[in-house]
Amino acid sequence: MATPIGRPTGRSIGKTLAETVGTEDPAHPAIKAHLEALSGATVRYVVDWEGNV
Repeated sequence: MATPIGRPTGRSIGKTLAETVGTEDPAHPAIKAHLEALSGATVRYVVDWEGNV
């Protein structure tokens, strides 16, 4: 099965978002958007993920 972001299938299963993106920094775009969404906001963000946007 091909993965669109170039990661083996299941590599992030069981990991937190912080573990997946490699930081607990609340200013990281993915974490910031996630926290905003958890508070009820509708969010969009773009992030470069291992050379993919």
